[in-house]
Amino acid sequence: MSIKRNAALARTWARDWVEIPFEHALRKQNEGSTSPAMVFDGFREEDKMGGGTARLQALKDAAATGFLAASETSGAALMTFVLAMVLHPAIQDKAYAEIDAVVGKERLPTFDDRPSLPYIDAIIRETLRWNPAVPLSIPHAVVKDDVYDGYHIPKGATVMTNLWSMAHDEFKYPKPFEFIPERFLHSDGTLTSDNVQNIAFGFGRRSCVGRAFADVSMWYAVATILALWRVSFPKDELGNDVPCEPKWASGITTYPLPFPCRFEPRMPGMDAKKLEELTHATSVAV
Repeated sequence: MSIKRNAALARTWARDWVEIPFEHALRKQNEGSTSPAMVFDGFREEDKMGGGTARLQALKDAAATGFLAASETSGAALMTFVLAMVLHPAIQDKAYAEIDAVVGKERLPTFDDRPSLPYIDAIIRETLRWNPAVPLSIPHAVVKDDVYDGYHIPKGATVMTNLWSMAHDEFKYPKPFEFIPERFLHSDGTLTSDNVQNIAFGFGRRSCVGRAFADVSMWYAVATILALWRVSFPKDELGNDVPCEPKWASGITTYPLPFPCRFEPRMPGMDAKKLEELTHATSVAV
C-alpha cells in the first residue's frame, strides 16, 4: 500500500507548497513590510475588488501554480530578452533614457511605474513575439465538427496552434525576423492594443494558468536589468567586441542556447552597497 502512503505525503507537500509561502507573505504584510512583492500587489487588487474566500483561494492558487507553469517559459523569454539586448544596443539606449526620465537613478522601477514606461512593455511584447517560448502551444481537442479555410476538422481531432507562424506573419508584423519594439507603439509613444498575450500564453481553457504571474515577473526582471546593467558582447584582450552567432534549442519550448555576454553596471560606482541602497529606496517608495 505504499502508493497510498506516497499519495498522502504528496498531498501534504502540495498543500504546504501553496500555504507556507502565502502565509509568510500575509504575515509580512501584517507586520508592515515595505519590501516589493507580487503577492502584495495581488492583495491590493483583492481589496479593490471586494476580496472574499473564493478570490483569496484563487490568489493562492495563482501564486503557486503560476510559479510552476511560468518558470520554464519565463526563463526562456528572459534568455531571449538578454540575447536581443546584446544584439541591439540602440534599443537599450532608448530604454535607459525612458527609465532615467521616469524613475531616475535613486531607486529601481516598481510596478507603479509601469504605465509610465511604455517602451519597456514594448520590448517585452517584442521579446515574446520574436521568439515564442512555446512555438506550437499545446494540443487542443475540437468539440464539434468545423470547417476552416476549406478544410473539414472533425469533432475530437487534435489541433495544434502554430504560434510561431502567427508571431512571424509579415502582413501583421513587417520584417518579422527583426527585433523592433516600436511596432507595439503608436507615433505618440503610447502602447498599441496588440499585447501578444495569445501568442505568448495560448488560447481558451488550455491557456497558461501562470500568465498573470509570468507577465508581472517578466516586467520586474526586464525593468530591473535595464535599470542596472548594460548588456553587450564580451570583449577580447584588445577591448574589441567578440560577436556570437545565436543558436536556438528546439522542442516543446525554444530558447537561446548558452551564449557569451557581458553585464556592466550602468551607474557609476555601482557595487553591492550601492545596490542595497537602491533596493532599500525602492522598498520605501513601495
